[in-house]
Parts: sequence; structure tokens; C-alpha cells
Amino acid sequence: MPTPIFYAIAAELRSDIAEGRYPAGAKLPTEKDLSVRFGVNRHTVRHALSNLIEEGLIKSRRGAGTFVRAQPTDYPLGRRVRFHQNLLATGRSPEKRILHIETRPASAAEAEPLGLEPGALICAYHAVSLADGSPVALAESLFPQERWP
Repeated sequence: MPTPIFYAIAAELRSDIAEGRYPAGAKLPTEKDLSVRFGVNRHTVRHALSNLIEEGLIKSRRGAGTFVRAQPTDYPLGRRVRFHQNLLATGRSPEKRILHIETRPASAAEAEPLGLEPGALICAYHAVSLADGSPVALAESLFPQERWP
């Protein structure tokens, strides 16, 4: 079964956004202009735009147009992920902000992988990772409190 053309159009627009042709906040061409560019009807363009809206890459404002929300991050996943190195390799500016650090008793689910008894004190570290100032990930790291006097 052939792939619907609107998937290819969405992929092309996603690539345009990733390459910075349409940066965050930029207005995309009108449905009419996109239908001319891709040689399809506006209904097909609407399907492609709907996909990008569902992904959170663009937003549509009635009467104003369609705008880029965020630049997608091409990010390799694996056993050991190096956030700063990976973003720098894609030309983006990485940043991490500590949101909250607390000492508290571990739940049973938290204690088990740490080799602790439930209720043992842990240090919970909460942070947000950003790319070019936009949040891309929330993190929680848990450590046995005895390691951090």
C-alpha cells in the first residue's frame, strides 16, 4: 500500500523546520502557497499540517496563520546519552537548570534499584534540560543520601 502524500509533505516541512528555514515563531506559508509548492490540493496540505500540530511542532491560530512552535532535535538515544555533546554536535546550545533538590524517604519503588530499604533517605535532584533556551527534557535523579553528607 503506498504511503499517503501528506506524510511526505509533513516530512519535508519537518525538515525545513529542523534546518532553520522556518525558525521557532516563524509563520509558515499559507495552505494555498503550500499546495502550489507541493502540487496538491489544500485538503492534502491540511492533513500534513495536522500531523505537525499533533507532534507539537506547529500551532495554528484562526485568522492569523500557522506558526512554528519549536525546532525538532535530532538526538541519538543509547545506553549512555551525552546531552551537551549531542546538542553541540547539532549546532544547538545546551543548558541544564536545577529545579529542586530535596532529601526525603525513598518509596519502595525508588529504594529497590538503589539497593536500599524503603524509607531510607535519598537525595532527589530535579532538573530541566534546554536546547537554545527551550525545554526539551525533565529529569529526576535519585541518590542514596549516605553518599552525599
